[in-house]
Formats: sequence, structure tokens, C-alpha cells
Amino acid sequence: MLDEVGAWRAVGELGAELAERLTAASGILFPAPGDIAHLRTTGNCGVQPAHTDAWEPWLQHKDLPSASLIIALQDNTRVTVYPGSHRVFRRREHCKVPRGDVGRPVVLTLSQGSALLLRQDIIHHGMETVMEEDEVGKALTVQNDRLLMYLFQGQMVVKNKTCVIEWVEREP
Repeated sequence: MLDEVGAWRAVGELGAELAERLTAASGILFPAPGDIAHLRTTGNCGVQPAHTDAWEPWLQHKDLPSASLIIALQDNTRVTVYPGSHRVFRRREHCKVPRGDVGRPVVLTLSQGSALLLRQDIIHHGMETVMEEDEVGKALTVQNDRLLMYLFQGQMVVKNKTCVIEWVEREP
């Protein structure tokens, strides 16, 4: 396992490489990300609310949106994604989404060191912690660590704002 400084350096280098490749492939500037967030879940933690990392996902470029990168620092990092859900924002300019308008959720389980690159306009959420037991059946404290970074286009920078999804029965 990488030491803490080595892990941060490796993730920064990965983000810079991804930004360079996105810029080369698209012709749109993706500056190297400057911020890396360390996310930690401890104890008995429930499911995160469904959300997009884009604050206003309907403003994202439909073919090449900004991206988010999650790096699992431990095994069993679980993220639920709703494949194709970014398309719902082509028809609405709000975060109220009929559950039937998005595909079936898919739970991804990441191994330590795995990276997940997501469109910022895709609906997703972190999963609840899974309690573990030691060899005699005693509950162990659960902790999950991961790193997160945003890859924005051009000068776009919106930090700490997401579009929390409000699941509704039908279109408002």
C-alpha cells in the first residue's frame, strides 16, 4: 500500500493525466485539478442521497461534461450509479426526477486503488456501510476512505454544490 503522501501524489498525477487526455480528445481545456478531497465514512452510515456532482446538470455539455474521479483507498467502496440518467436533464431544468425516467441502479464495488470516472451530470450515491464482524462475532468499527476530485472544463469551478435528486411520482 502506498504511504499517505505517495497516495496523494499519485492521485494528483492521475488527475493531471486525465485532464490532459480529456483536453486532447475534446479540444476543450480541462485544467489539471488542484483540489483533492478525502472522504471518510465511519460507523453505521446510511445511504447517501442520490445526487449529481454538477450543481446544475442541465447546463453540462451533453457530449463532454465535467467529470468526477473517485479513488478507493480501501476494498469494498460501494457506489450506486444510474446508467443513462444524465439524459433526464436534457428535458428538465430542475432536480425533481420521476424514478421511472432513469434506468435501474447498478451497485459498483471498488477494490483498493481502483478509480471510477463519472460524468458530473450522472445520478449516483454512496452506499451504506456494511458492518463487519471479527472471528468471534464481535462487531468491528467500519471505516471507508476514498479520494474525490473534480475535472472541470475551462474556467468552470463550482465547489461543494451538488444537485440532490428529489424522486417524484411524475413530472412536475
